[in-house]
Amino acid sequence: MKVTVDELAGFEREGLNIVANEAAVTVGVRMQVSKRQMQRLDRYERLGLRYCRFQVFLTSGEQAWVYQRLNGEGCEQQQQ
Repeated sequence: MKVTVDELAGFEREGLNIVANEAAVTVGVRMQVSKRQMQRLDRYERLGLRYCRFQVFLTSGEQAWVYQRLNGEGCEQQQQ
């Protein structure tokens, strides 16, 4: 699995979650995974029950999937 440090603009960490904040930049890792590995990550993150997943552009210009904790009304996702 290829792992690279990257940044996500427009979001900040809040515990185990990311929340929209135009002024924030969150540093993390970008992992290149197979379809099977992505399915396993979805199960681990409890996709649809605990987290939602959506695509964003990272500061490197790469596209990535990120997980965001579901609130009572669903995913708060905001694209920068």
